Amino acid sequence: MAELLPPARKPAPLDAAMVLSLVTVGVVAALMAIAGLVLGGPSTGLGLAVGGLVATLNLWFFAHIGRGVLAGGPRGRLFAILALFKFGGLFGGVWFLLKAELTSPLTLAIGYGALPLGITIASFLRREPPVEGPGTGGGDEPSRAAENLVPADPELDNPPEPGSQA
Repeated sequence: MAELLPPARKPAPLDAAMVLSLVTVGVVAALMAIAGLVLGGPSTGLGLAVGGLVATLNLWFFAHIGRGVLAGGPRGRLFAILALFKFGGLFGGVWFLLKAELTSPLTLAIGYGALPLGITIASFLRREPPVEGPGTGGGDEPSRAAENLVPADPELDNPPEPGSQA
């Protein structure tokens, strides 16, 4: 089947922000599981660990599928179909965990909370270079963001004088 598809661009490697988010989600999940084990016992620790593992794997799959979709071409469409399977797998896996009573719904949900918490912490840990140049908000100059709130319309800036034909 690979011969039938034209060569697509090679997917770019994960950027530093995504890697930081993945690591942070994993660390937050591990810390939550350890805290659950110490404070609530083995059942709580296991539920938090499973929820955190689901969260980390979900972000990992999302990163790789998104990278494949953005690579474009026919293979990008295949990655889009794979995203549907990932979505079904996520719901099916959680359903199985709950139906088999391998973990409680509450600890699973709290463990899955490592995903938004880890992404938020990672966004605070990222260091981006300062934006420099004209219109960055410094001095008396209006910032580019304020400038672009309303598109410029030359007719509104120079209205016709009364009595003249427009």
